[in-house]
Amino acid sequence: MSRRRRDRAPKAGRRHSPAPPPRGDEVLPFTRWTGIFGGAALVTVAVGFFLLNRGSIVLAPILLVLGFLILFPVALVR
Repeated sequence: MSRRRRDRAPKAGRRHSPAPPPRGDEVLPFTRWTGIFGGAALVTVAVGFFLLNRGSIVLAPILLVLGFLILFPVALVR
């Protein structure tokens, strides 16, 4: 029983090549929209926590949900 070595070249009959390994120097692009939505999310969450501390039980949760579930993900996607 012989074992195949992994460092061999692939056979000529294969049609696909393996995906290249991820590089460690890849970064997410920081664009103008990322800054705008990220800043808006940060301000919205800060105001929501401030209002929550002041006793607002209506506007504070709305601002927190808006910041955490809408603005932060939009900032990451754009």
